[in-house]
Amino acid sequence: MPEMKAMEFTDKLNLQPVTRPVPEPKAGEILIQVYATGGTPTEKLWYTTSHYADGSTRSKAIPGHEFSGIVAGLAILASWPSFLGSKTRS
Repeated sequence: MPEMKAMEFTDKLNLQPVTRPVPEPKAGEILIQVYATGGTPTEKLWYTTSHYADGSTRSKAIPGHEFSGIVAGLAILASWPSFLGSKTRS
């Protein structure tokens, strides 16, 4: 399985480098190969960094709400298949 490098928050909200499996996009999703990302120190204080939408505890969040990269994969039923390989940014 292909792997990717990332920075993730520990349970004490410190950043650490990790290697993770490259995720497979689900129906209606696209996979972005990120070339650059931006974060902010206050990101570790955001509720969504430590909790899911249903309120349950979340761990090992990967920060970065601004990014650039290319469309690297499309799931079945994902819209606009012509975007495969396109540049993107948030």
